Amino acid sequence: MPSRVHFRVRVVCNDTDVFVLLVHFYHTKCTGRNSAPMIMSSLVKERAVIDIGATATTHSDIADDLLAIRGTSGAYTVASLHVVGKATVSKVAKKGTLSLSKVGDVKADMKSLQAKFICAAYGKVAESCMSMIKCRVKM
Repeated sequence: MPSRVHFRVRVVCNDTDVFVLLVHFYHTKCTGRNSAPMIMSSLVKERAVIDIGATATTHSDIADDLLAIRGTSGAYTVASLHVVGKATVSKVAKKGTLSLSKVGDVKADMKSLQAKFICAAYGKVAESCMSMIKCRVKM
């Protein structure tokens, strides 16, 4: 009787964007299935090895929004928001009142949704922010 083959996925990388993509991928494609364990390790041996599956499970409440959160919170290719970083954006996302999971949906009103999310990140009442102009007026 042949032995069962066990697969593992190991990604060697230091990039935060790759980490976000892996967690989002694992959450959307691998959770709930008998999928291979996935880890991310650094090129530097002294750094931590991250269990992508465990991270996706721990942060399943915001995993659908991770790509939009990363884009909002200052990836190097987008304009960053003054005083709003990853921690602040993550706190707004974890509250669960404003989901960014509609990113990519052509029918969604992304300008309004993004304005509300950013307004909430600055600690303002987000419901009345329908555009960034109205959001700036509140600030």
